[in-house]
Amino acid sequence: MSAVKAFNDGLVITKRNLIKIKRVPDLLVFSTMSPIMFILLFAYVFGSAIDVPGTSYREFLIPGIFAQTVIFVSTTTGAGLADDMQKGIIDRFRSLPMSRAAVLIGRTGSDVVNNILVIFIMSLTGYAVGWRIRSSVLDAIGGFLLLLLFAYAISWIMAWVGLMVPSVEVVNNAAFMVIFPLTFIANTFVPTNNFPGVLKDIANWNPVSSLTQACRNLFGNGPYVEGWAEYAADVMTQQGYLDFSPKFRMVRLKVWLRAVANTILDIRMQTMNMTDQEALDLMTKECFQTQAEAEGKLVRAKLSSTQLPTYFVGTRQWWTLRKKYQAAKGSGFTLEEFHDRALDQGPLPLEYLERIILPEAK
Repeated sequence: MSAVKAFNDGLVITKRNLIKIKRVPDLLVFSTMSPIMFILLFAYVFGSAIDVPGTSYREFLIPGIFAQTVIFVSTTTGAGLADDMQKGIIDRFRSLPMSRAAVLIGRTGSDVVNNILVIFIMSLTGYAVGWRIRSSVLDAIGGFLLLLLFAYAISWIMAWVGLMVPSVEVVNNAAFMVIFPLTFIANTFVPTNNFPGVLKDIANWNPVSSLTQACRNLFGNGPYVEGWAEYAADVMTQQGYLDFSPKFRMVRLKVWLRAVANTILDIRMQTMNMTDQEALDLMTKECFQTQAEAEGKLVRAKLSSTQLPTYFVGTRQWWTLRKKYQAAKGSGFTLEEFHDRALDQGPLPLEYLERIILPEAK
């Protein structure tokens, strides 16, 4: 019953905090104006000078703005609690027959609602400047939920800060000194590949970078890089995964046949007027795919062009890059060093990855 009571009391406090936003709309206006300003500033001013290989800068930018904004909005948890402490409201709550956890539950809960409103407004602004969600509905929902979950965790950290420090001003200053560099020494606004050594390490380990990259992947806004998974599976086969199992080898051959079929299917449908029945026959009779799988692939081929061949092309590019790197390194070549060096650059298109790692290998 105590958990239920804490939750119900928390809902009351959440309502109280949301009513405060309604009565003081400046709180919502200023929390949304800042990210809108960042979107417009970076998209139109800095965006013209920043090149992100493999994708447009605006699609690269918006998930980073999302991450930065939900973190900054979450700092209002600490400021709100510090304000309530300063005005004696927390003391009044202590005199009431309510759960002691309700204040924290209500405060963090209201800030989640605030973040939902802010994300909605930012999404509309992003759409206006050219940002698009290019993944599935479920992936997009997952991206928004991940942002809210991360923001909720930050809210609890800021709640602790708000209870520990004496005033709202101190909370705001402390949050600014920590969160501002945390959100800028990351991949929020620019790729980290050209960061100096120490800053690059910090950015790569920064949880904000992980959040931003995860959202880019879920929204379909990252550089479009295919082939690594197929290449990695080929390496596993060559290295004797499952004791050189014939079954695993057959599975790999079937998957590779599917990648080849994808390439043929896309080229013939887009340039040679391949009929639906010819496409289905290719997949089911020559490439051993099920009818359901073939029908789904046919729909994909009609909705997009040049995407299906990327599995085949990307895999071949990885093997070509590996051979070039091995030739440059000579007797000093090892698979582990090559993979570490390549993956350390992040999800770059292989054309740009080759320009980075090949000169260093010589």
